[in-house]
Amino acid sequence: MLTRALEKDRQLSQRHVAPALGNADSNVPSARSILDRDTLIPTAAACGAVAGLAALTKPNATALALILACAAIVALRSKHRKAVAVAGAIILAAAAVTGPWLFRNWTTFGRPFLSTAGLGYIARVTAPATLGVVEDHQVPPWSHAWEARYHGLVTQAATRFGWDLEPARTLSPREADQRERQIAQVAWQLLAVHPRDALQAHFVGFLRSWAPQEQTFWYSHLSGHQWEETGVGANSYRDAIEILFAGRPVEAFELSLSEPWGRLDALGDALWYSWGLGHLIGVGLMMLGIWRLRHHPALGLAMAVTVLYATLPPGPIGYVRFRVPVMPLITVLEVAGLVFLTTKLESLSANQARNIYG
Repeated sequence: MLTRALEKDRQLSQRHVAPALGNADSNVPSARSILDRDTLIPTAAACGAVAGLAALTKPNATALALILACAAIVALRSKHRKAVAVAGAIILAAAAVTGPWLFRNWTTFGRPFLSTAGLGYIARVTAPATLGVVEDHQVPPWSHAWEARYHGLVTQAATRFGWDLEPARTLSPREADQRERQIAQVAWQLLAVHPRDALQAHFVGFLRSWAPQEQTFWYSHLSGHQWEETGVGANSYRDAIEILFAGRPVEAFELSLSEPWGRLDALGDALWYSWGLGHLIGVGLMMLGIWRLRHHPALGLAMAVTVLYATLPPGPIGYVRFRVPVMPLITVLEVAGLVFLTTKLESLSANQARNIYG
């Protein structure tokens, strides 16, 4: 919606403003009135409001308004005042929607925030995953071993800040918030000691989230048998990525490619390898699509950053569900990449034909 409004503004400028400025007796006020009557600012405000509602619904969307504002600035970079007005409309609308909730949290907890998910994420996700890299022993998220690592951080925080693990009374909202921030502080100190391991845990988790998983669903529905009966782990592709980054490429190859070949039936082989290859091709086409849209930086940047923003933050707990909301954008980028690839191949074929036949 915002992209269409920005394109409309550009077309109006080309059709009315530029010709008017080129004539001595130009009707400049009329041209400006045309731009004043467009829907760019209301559209930007509507997009900001939707971004604000998205942030209230899911903290993962907190930066969506900022992404849209940056895209508007890039699209209108030749018209500084309008760029500032559009970006400001997006940010102000998002702030108006989220403001009451921020004020409520300020009065309740003593500080303004949209969600405490960030604090909980550091302690419950990033820190346990980092310990897995340090100890060279990753465990599934939310398993008993994973929760034991988190409770170790809680115990450290209780010892350091002098509070009971099982308080005799119900904590007030501010006390509970303070304890959560103290646990996060202990987790941050762990990450500061092992920054490289923390980055590796997060990046590998991000890559794992792009591994195909749908083949197990379709196998169960088409064959009538559960995938577990095949003896191939449903997360073998995901686990292979982790093993590869741990420096064991042969083991990763065997887990993801050679072992399934010997255990799966014909349907399982077809689904397992076609889905793996399809995901690789899809990622490649998406990258080509981003490159193809480099001449449209506002559109390409907004789409690429939105996809990255939706899929990168979950890190070690990244699953398909984080990619689902941005699948329309991913599909558009893949189609753009396919068009770019076919155009290049046709051009290459035409050049070779001319060289051969003169």
